[in-house]
Amino acid sequence: PAGRLDAGLGLRLALRRGAAHEDVGQADLAIMFGDPAVAKGEATPLKQMEFFPVCSPILINRDGDIKRTRDLTRHVLLDGVGSTHWNDWFKHHGQEIPAAVRRLSFEDFNQNLAAARCGIGIAMGDNITAAEELAQGALVRPLKGFIKSATKGYYIVTQKNRDSSPLAKV
Repeated sequence: PAGRLDAGLGLRLALRRGAAHEDVGQADLAIMFGDPAVAKGEATPLKQMEFFPVCSPILINRDGDIKRTRDLTRHVLLDGVGSTHWNDWFKHHGQEIPAAVRRLSFEDFNQNLAAARCGIGIAMGDNITAAEELAQGALVRPLKGFIKSATKGYYIVTQKNRDSSPLAKV
């Protein structure tokens, strides 16, 4: 059955940040977020990323509805350090982000969602990391639509020219 580990099989999980996450190392496989072109192994897509604005229902109740992309500029835009999500969103909608827009960037993507839940601003969420909080109503999507990332997504990375262990084949 799915999820069952047979006797004699083990699984090692490791958290790696930065460039180290691109390398499988001695593991049978790794789950990677990013661009598969930088993976040091064979990358198999798990899920295509869809990005869209998310915020707390508190923010909408406090500050009013967001009906169009330009309404986003009344709020603090939350995203990861060095991310282009908001630029991509505005460009997709034929607009540029005004220079006066307030922005707050975090090292860890989950901090964006936490700040959005607290009503600090609007985060660029995605169909993976924001799904549970959207389902629970902790976050809402103020605008319809999404943008797809041409390169970023979740991938399983395995070592090139190496047989996978029985567990990795599961």
